Amino acid sequence: MSHKIITWQCKKCNEIIQSDSREHHKMDFCKCGNIGVDLEEDYCRWSTNNQDDIIIIKESEVENMVEERYYKELPEALQPIVKEMCKRVKVPVTKINFTKPQWFMDYTWTAVQQEKFVNWLADWFYNLPVSKKRELNKNTNKTKKNAFKFAWAVVLNYGWKTKE
Repeated sequence: MSHKIITWQCKKCNEIIQSDSREHHKMDFCKCGNIGVDLEEDYCRWSTNNQDDIIIIKESEVENMVEERYYKELPEALQPIVKEMCKRVKVPVTKINFTKPQWFMDYTWTAVQQEKFVNWLADWFYNLPVSKKRELNKNTNKTKKNAFKFAWAVVLNYGWKTKE
C-alpha cells in the first residue's frame, strides 16, 4: 500500500509546501492563501483562482510502511499483544508508529472485535509462564479473573477506538 506526496510552490508568495495523502481531509494552503490542495489517495483537489500560480516541483508515490524498528523497539513481551491487535483490524504492525502519542487512536474496532480480543488476551495471559507475566503485570496469580483484569486494563489503556 502506498501514499502520494506532492511538493508544490506558490508563484505569488514563493512558499514551498509538501502535501501528503495520509493527512486525510486536510487542505494545505500557502502562506498567502492563494493556493490550497487537498491530496487524498484517489484524487487531488486544487483551490486557486489561477492554475498558472502553481509550480509542481515533485510528485511521488511512497510505500506506506512505517519502519519495522518501531515495532521491534516495543518491549518483547508486548509484541504478541500488539501484533494480535493489529491483525484484528487488518493493519500490518509495520504501519503503526508506536512512538506517536496515542497511536492506538488511529484505528477502530467493533465492540464484538474488542470482546473477542479481550477473550484471546485473557487466555494468552493465563497460559503465559510466570516469568513472562512479570514483564507485563505485577499480579502473576494464575486465575482467570486476574487474566481478564489484565486483558481489560490493556484494552482500556491501549485498545483501538470502539465504533458506535
